[in-house]
Amino acid sequence: VVAIRDAHSLDGIRLDLPATVALGVRLLVVHPPDPEVPLPFPAIAVDPRGADDSALEAAWAAQQVPCLPSEVPFHTACGLATRLGAQRLLCLGLSAPPSSRSQIAVAELPASGASHSAPEWLSVRAYAAQAGCAAVLLEAGPGAVFAELFTHHGSGLMIGHAMQEAIREATPADAADLFLLLRDDVARGIIRPLDEREAAATASQHLVYTIDDIVVGTARLVPHGNRAELSRFATLPRYRGRGRARDLGLALIERARSLGFDGVFALSIEPKMWRFFEALGLTAVERASLPSSWRAGYDFNRPSRAYSLTFAAAPAGV
Repeated sequence: VVAIRDAHSLDGIRLDLPATVALGVRLLVVHPPDPEVPLPFPAIAVDPRGADDSALEAAWAAQQVPCLPSEVPFHTACGLATRLGAQRLLCLGLSAPPSSRSQIAVAELPASGASHSAPEWLSVRAYAAQAGCAAVLLEAGPGAVFAELFTHHGSGLMIGHAMQEAIREATPADAADLFLLLRDDVARGIIRPLDEREAAATASQHLVYTIDDIVVGTARLVPHGNRAELSRFATLPRYRGRGRARDLGLALIERARSLGFDGVFALSIEPKMWRFFEALGLTAVERASLPSSWRAGYDFNRPSRAYSLTFAAAPAGV
């Protein structure tokens, strides 16, 4: 369900709508009444109470976008999104609260503020707190809807309910998610090439970070004799910057310790990962000091730096 504040917002996404519908997404646009603004599809009569959805179904079957005029578009859109079981509520033209992230929980929103106390904002906030899907605040511009629905980066600020977050061991069923998480870094040469088959074969070495059972991050622990390598760190762009990669790293270190390894090591060609490994407690070492089984298969022409952490021996008798 797409809620828009004004004609400018509608004009900005005009080209997105048919492209999105062509890919099988059912859209419903709720907009303020404005007879001077041509709609991208014919307006239809939608009963917000759900007594008769035949007009909606007919429009979707014809690959059209039902456009519903409303004096209170955001309030109406929230109700329709809840009633129809929408997968996403897109809000165009509604100002976003200050945030450096592209995803935020309702509990993290400012409690009040002059710019966020209008009835339309309160409606969206209440919807995000109660509904089973997220609301997204978008700038109205070409490609905004398409990028939000079909890319991992998204294009707006996603507001969700209280999320269930967990770290678990990966399984072969996660192979497609692992491959998609790692694909960009493979393309950039940050990690070694792999395909979906290899992702499935090595899944047991991965931990995954899930939010509401959706895999949003991963990292891998690879045995090399009495030590283990931390590798393949990846997080979906929308969910970065919240310490989730660090939680995965700490979980891998504890896993290595519990499995009886003497320590862990890691390498990267990216300076940001060097700082990340140091934050996990690893210190810089020469690559030649790493296990021989690792050195045998590594291309030393890569401009990587190595980091290592040796576990303290348990006291005698423990």
